[in-house]
Amino acid sequence: MKSYLNYYLLFLLFLPFNGWTQTEIAANKLLLSSRFNINQYFTVLHPDSAQLAPANYKVRYDRPKAPFFLYFTMDENQKVASPILVKNDKDEIMGRLHLENNQIIRTEKFDNKTNQLLHTAYKVRDTVFTINYNIYGNIKSEYRKLNEETFYSKNCSFDEQDSIVNCQIEDKVLGVKQRYIKGVLSEEEITKNLEVNIQSKRTYYSALGEIEKVVFKYKDGKLKVVKKDGSFEMIQVLSGGENVEVYDKMGKLVKSLFLAYPSME
Repeated sequence: MKSYLNYYLLFLLFLPFNGWTQTEIAANKLLLSSRFNINQYFTVLHPDSAQLAPANYKVRYDRPKAPFFLYFTMDENQKVASPILVKNDKDEIMGRLHLENNQIIRTEKFDNKTNQLLHTAYKVRDTVFTINYNIYGNIKSEYRKLNEETFYSKNCSFDEQDSIVNCQIEDKVLGVKQRYIKGVLSEEEITKNLEVNIQSKRTYYSALGEIEKVVFKYKDGKLKVVKKDGSFEMIQVLSGGENVEVYDKMGKLVKSLFLAYPSME
């Protein structure tokens, strides 16, 4: 009797919390979603389109190098419980799919050795966020899409000590592009909320974050380059060169010259 009781307790210990045993099946034996992207529905059926019975499932994907597996639970309402786990053949977590009413609302990819999050994508209202991390957890890139169009992007590089080297950010909604070097803003271009006759405003900064110069591009093609001492140049680009007018910080014309382009002959 004691031996039977020990066996029963051991059985309960390894039984899934919902009381169902695990069913393993090959992916090619199912009608299964081939893509796991945000907003797509996770669909899994028998080949004859019959619903899967409520159970815990382990679906095997065979690949040339090594297989991977999806672990999920189908409940009594034919809904897949969230999250779905993606594991390799060493039982290490590779990723997760988060669902809401069988629709994918978030994806995650991990370094299966360290469990560090490397990639995630999710939706907030109508905006889809995609973020990639380096092995230390710092953001390498971030993209935001609305109606399949990217309106925000951020791309960064790091050195061997994981210190930030370079970052470029673009926000099309605000009309702003920025470049950072070692965490300091080095260049910024603005194309919205400017005076009606100005097409863009580009500001250049020193390594200390101080303004070196500001370049205004006008809609008629002329440029105004304002230096940090307040003096400025008005530049008109012509077919054979540039007509340059130099002004002091009080706005007085100092000189005017024509800079011819080198001849290719």
